[in-house]
Amino acid sequence: MEGVSLSNHAVMLVDKARHYQESHPDSAIMYADSAMALIHKARHYDAEIIPPLQIKAIAWMNKGYSDSAINILIRARTIAIGANDTLALAYTSFKLGEILVDRADFTSAETYIRESVTSYELLKMEYKTASVYNLYGSLLIARRENMKAQKYLMKAADIFKRLDSLGALGAVYVTIADNNNETGNKPEATKYYNLAISQLVRAHDTSNLRTAYMNMGIMYRNTDPDSALACYLKAIALLAAEDPSQPPIMEKYNIANLYLDQKQYGKALEEYDRVLEYCRPIGLAGGIARVFSGYASVYQETGKTALSQYYLNKAVRMADSIGDRSLALKLRLELMENYRKQGDYRAAMLVADTIKITRDTMMAIDNRIALQNMEQLHQAEKKERENTYLKIQIESREKLLFFRNLIIAILLIATFLLGFVLWKSNRLYLERSEAYRVLMIRYKEDIVKREHPVVVTGLQLSSEPEKDTPTAVPADPLIALIIDWFTSEKPYLNPKLKVDDVADKLGTTQKAVSLALKRYNDSNFTTFINHFRVEEAKRRLENPEYQNYKITAIAHDSGFGSKQSFYTAFVQATGIQPSYYRSNLYPDTQTTGS
Repeated sequence: MEGVSLSNHAVMLVDKARHYQESHPDSAIMYADSAMALIHKARHYDAEIIPPLQIKAIAWMNKGYSDSAINILIRARTIAIGANDTLALAYTSFKLGEILVDRADFTSAETYIRESVTSYELLKMEYKTASVYNLYGSLLIARRENMKAQKYLMKAADIFKRLDSLGALGAVYVTIADNNNETGNKPEATKYYNLAISQLVRAHDTSNLRTAYMNMGIMYRNTDPDSALACYLKAIALLAAEDPSQPPIMEKYNIANLYLDQKQYGKALEEYDRVLEYCRPIGLAGGIARVFSGYASVYQETGKTALSQYYLNKAVRMADSIGDRSLALKLRLELMENYRKQGDYRAAMLVADTIKITRDTMMAIDNRIALQNMEQLHQAEKKERENTYLKIQIESREKLLFFRNLIIAILLIATFLLGFVLWKSNRLYLERSEAYRVLMIRYKEDIVKREHPVVVTGLQLSSEPEKDTPTAVPADPLIALIIDWFTSEKPYLNPKLKVDDVADKLGTTQKAVSLALKRYNDSNFTTFINHFRVEEAKRRLENPEYQNYKITAIAHDSGFGSKQSFYTAFVQATGIQPSYYRSNLYPDTQTTGS
């Protein structure tokens, strides 16, 4: 770790934290916090607190919480600028660049990398400068600025050659090979991978040697799966020789992806399961999220869309829990596409809204970082830094107050609207209930007055001939025949009765029947026959003998083919629901539901 040295007990705590930052991040964080507490107690601020902050940030990164690491490093960087500690600034900016490159936040990463390069060049630290060149080359490769990347990578290689640094030179060769692989120059990529392996073997740099084999495997993934698998297995063997206790997480994950590409879904699931077994005990949330994403891909390929969505949602939640917005964004894009393929556009739109919020949040973070950079460049004196900090705090409180008031206003408006909707709904309910009550009074009176069978007068069925009609028999002979047949034999009880059947029965044509109904009361066959069926249903609903029949059974027995058609016709004829009609005719009678 780079920066100023501490004294006494704080030095010991920082050393312990540094020792555990890779293997036991939680312990490193605990020791770093203890060191910072001692520094604050002794009222030593500024530069002395930078080393434990740097260690704590790296420990959080090793735990998979990149957001926490970034926030801590930004704080350390601010202190380094204020203390005019160029070395601490260079290292902190370098680590920020590394994390942001991994998160594909290239704009912010480039700002910190350039700052780190400038600082190391000022300090004339060639080795560190070349390391930053290598990192910058990786960033440019990711942005597909391959020619520019090659320039910086070759500058780094020249420095490491001159310094005779085999391991660092091998690492740069790996990045150069990656760059050639990106541009499709496979022969040149293979050449540099082999050069890298040669250098790293001589340097006994197992870590970067594993990286070389892993990247070679990625290169061969789509063209030569067997060679890719061989590279991954070599990387696993190197890891086992270096540290048998460390699980081959990335190696197994890439093997699983290789099997997924080859549509060997069973093997892919087995490898993903192994990765999950490695990640869970150490709480590697980012690895678990990627495994869940792998599960989702397998199940999507095999047509198990429900399982695919389930694991994608779990992966998104896991990525959100560790603050890895880039991974969460990538997974949500997959989830949205998954929903779209299934035709669930509503769910896809909901995910799309979340993606927009995530992107807006990431842009806000970029803007915040850029603003901090601009402010920090002008913080030459401590007083100026304190004033700037105070200004930011005031603005934050004002924004918080504004948003709090806005939320309160929204809640008040929502409460008012909800109350209005409830009031309106209650009013409509009371009006409908009153209308139902008036109708039921009339129907009860009609039932009491009904002393003889129903006589048909037009399309309205009543208990006696209408006053304006001298006789119950229509003037049209064909209509009279239809009504007589319907009254005597009740053919309308057949749900499948058609106008053709009526025409055949009466020895006429479908057209004649339809025209007769049209002339009779501007009616069609469906409306005409439904009147008879509704009256039949009303008779049964009024009859206590049918009290244990379900309404749907009564509807079917009355000639209706479906519950929906019955309910529609009954409401049109009576103005009320069948269940309300029956329950209010005999309120003391136990009736059966629909």
